[in-house]
Amino acid sequence: MQSVQGTNAMTAPEASLPSSKKVFIKWSLLGTVGILNGYATILMYSRGEIAFALLTIILTALALFIFGSKKTYAHRYIYPGIAGMILFILFPLAYTIGLAFTNYSAKNQLSFDR
Repeated sequence: MQSVQGTNAMTAPEASLPSSKKVFIKWSLLGTVGILNGYATILMYSRGEIAFALLTIILTALALFIFGSKKTYAHRYIYPGIAGMILFILFPLAYTIGLAFTNYSAKNQLSFDR
């Protein structure tokens, strides 16, 4: 009987890209995502949608930190769930509560002549 060490069954797989190319692609994609979301945030802020701009900044910064750091590799699997919870549960709840205590309804948006 032959040992596992002698059969070359445990050889390391060859990577398709060298490490430096992988790192370059990773950081270029993360940088592109950051720049595009920064532009979208500026557009939202300039149109007066401060809450949506803040939500975009928070989710993008969290994503860039989680996907950019080696320490947070395990959190990559839970991030979509957390981001979905923030986006679809916490943000609408906070936004609705904020609107409830303001005079920001459609009836008050109209001019006096209408």
